[in-house]
Amino acid sequence: MNGFELFTNAEAMRTIFQEHLPGFSGGQFVIITCRVLGTHYKAKPRANDSVCGVCYELLIDGAGKQVVGVQQLYAKAYLNGRSHLEFRRINAPRRCQPRFGEALVHLPSLGLIVWAFPNDPELPHLPVAVNGGQVKARLPYGRLPAGLDRPEGIVDIRVEVIRYRPEKRCTLRYQLRRQATGVPETLTIYGKTYAQGKGRKIYQDIEGLWRQSRTTSHHFLVPEPLGYDEQLEMVWQEALPGESLSNALSSTNYDHFLPMAARGLANLHQSAVAPAHCITTDELFAETVKNTTKLMEAWPEFKQRLQRLLGSLEDSHRRMTPSPPSFIHGDFHVKQLLVQADGLAICDFDDLALGDPLQDIAFFLADLHFRDFDPHLVPQMAATFCRAYEQYTGADLSSNRFDWHMRREFLAKAYWYHKKKQQSPLLRVHIQRTVALAEGLEG
Repeated sequence: MNGFELFTNAEAMRTIFQEHLPGFSGGQFVIITCRVLGTHYKAKPRANDSVCGVCYELLIDGAGKQVVGVQQLYAKAYLNGRSHLEFRRINAPRRCQPRFGEALVHLPSLGLIVWAFPNDPELPHLPVAVNGGQVKARLPYGRLPAGLDRPEGIVDIRVEVIRYRPEKRCTLRYQLRRQATGVPETLTIYGKTYAQGKGRKIYQDIEGLWRQSRTTSHHFLVPEPLGYDEQLEMVWQEALPGESLSNALSSTNYDHFLPMAARGLANLHQSAVAPAHCITTDELFAETVKNTTKLMEAWPEFKQRLQRLLGSLEDSHRRMTPSPPSFIHGDFHVKQLLVQADGLAICDFDDLALGDPLQDIAFFLADLHFRDFDPHLVPQMAATFCRAYEQYTGADLSSNRFDWHMRREFLAKAYWYHKKKQQSPLLRVHIQRTVALAEGLEG
């Protein structure tokens, strides 16, 4: 990772944080474990301009006080003294005191700037969003049920962080409690806050999909959007019950659920909703070339095979018949679907775009290989899904364009393992497997 390897070593960083962070170095708190939750490496043409962002989770013990808690940190690492300049540029007047340590710390000897959650360089509104007392004034009261439709009706708000993507977004679960005839009643809703004003368009797209889902047969159920808050850049949504399809799917029911998923996706692809982002196959291919080149540099043993795959992908791309863009989900896989009494619900609308519908299908089918399904069952599951999609839409999923998307998805998965699973002892095995899957689709 070009000088950033230290920062993905969880045990080494546990020691560094213990010795250098205020509140920890004096022994007030003891870091029991440090876990790397995610990394983001942004390479630049000039190596000194590159930056590595790493999200950590610390399990903490209060020395002598037996206070145990968890603290997330987001650290940005810079090379050759650049952290001094970057630290001086920070304008964060609304810092929030975290549970442990300090909100923002510069460790110049390591070229490291550390933000303690809920402080974030691109989400200045996050401290309010995670504080039940402060967020109470911002709830979408106009679309909440009677008894919870005004601040005085709510006696308690519990906030749980579901997923945090530093500098991008944070998904939160809110449990709203009211007192009714002596018995507390609770309603759960979700809020997702975004950086750089991206939430408003996403809210509008979800609203359009929700309205469509109420009038179209075989459509996925869509959680009702409850509102958008400009100040928090927050999209509010209802919470839908249900088990993830990834957990529910089995050898005895896949022939029931997968046709349902295929028809739901087909209806999504026919949506009149027009996301702002458009993805072309030219862009997908360029991204694949860039990431696979990085993979070859990091794993020379796979270089020859990856070069051959890229060459084959380029040849196919040159001959490929372009597809008119339509609505796509952009991140469609079995964990995005919830089993309901009357169908399947879909969640996560962050990657909506206009593009080639085959991209969604290829992503879904490639992803099946990396879930906990019997490897011998996956081809049957894929065939069942494809057959249902073809019957519902008349599309041809045996085309060269579809094979191109499948091979590209496997190469993308190989790079994902390289980027996200650096600490895994099975990293080489995972990359070998994904490369082999891509090779298996070559004509």
